[in-house]
Amino acid sequence: MKIHANQDVHEPISTFTIKTLKGTDVTGTNTMFENVFLGDLKAGEEKIVTFTQNLNIQGGEYLLSISCTHYEEDELRAFHRLYDVISLTVISEKDTVGFYDMNSKVEVL
Repeated sequence: MKIHANQDVHEPISTFTIKTLKGTDVTGTNTMFENVFLGDLKAGEEKIVTFTQNLNIQGGEYLLSISCTHYEEDELRAFHRLYDVISLTVISEKDTVGFYDMNSKVEVL
């Protein structure tokens, strides 16, 4: 995602969340949780943040939300949030219980 600062921003946090169509959070993370810090941005500056991971979730329909936030003292402040900005269709070759596919290997002796 591209972050463009309209004003000076102290330590912005880039976030994403994947949820079901019913609104249940399945997974997500942010640059703070991942210990990746963007530093301070001056007005007019831009940063591009890329999240890369394996998406081991069950087949189905999901929604992606992204945001840019930061903390002012102990309070989280959202600069911009885009809810349900992308619809994801996950196609799976097998079914499992829940959201997460553990890629189980089964052996019978």
